[in-house]
Amino acid sequence: MSDIDWSEAPEGATHFEVGSENPWEKHGDGNPMFFSALDRRWLSLGSTATDSPNLVARPVALAYDGTTLPPVGTVCEYKTIQDDDWITVKITGYGDNLALMRPHGKDYETICSKAAARFRTIKSDRDRAIDEMYEDSIAAEGRLAIAAAIYDAGYRKVQS
Repeated sequence: MSDIDWSEAPEGATHFEVGSENPWEKHGDGNPMFFSALDRRWLSLGSTATDSPNLVARPVALAYDGTTLPPVGTVCEYKTIQDDDWITVKITGYGDNLALMRPHGKDYETICSKAAARFRTIKSDRDRAIDEMYEDSIAAEGRLAIAAAIYDAGYRKVQS
């Protein structure tokens, strides 16, 4: 089923039930679940049947480490040397010198010169926070100045 947009799947989804009101499912741990569109959370499926002809398993993700051009079908982040912000995109194709991609949540594709494009894997919240701390401390020289820059930016471990 090439028309399933797995980038829209809730975290943990392993299957898609074609024709279902709540199509996203999670199988594999002995307790199959479905993602309730109404409740916006995982609920027990109440059945262990995984042989439905309408049940489509999530394709095995292509390995992408952020150091090369991402394979077609990869959901990653992209920006050009002129951009300030990273944009989540799905790679849809390549030409000789162009990358073709669809921005997340959009119904159009965009192209960019391969030479001007920068790609990276989608970062976790932790990695994004580290990047922000790094950017906040980049102008500081020495450990004390770096610590002060990070503290001034609002980062501090909360004692529990």
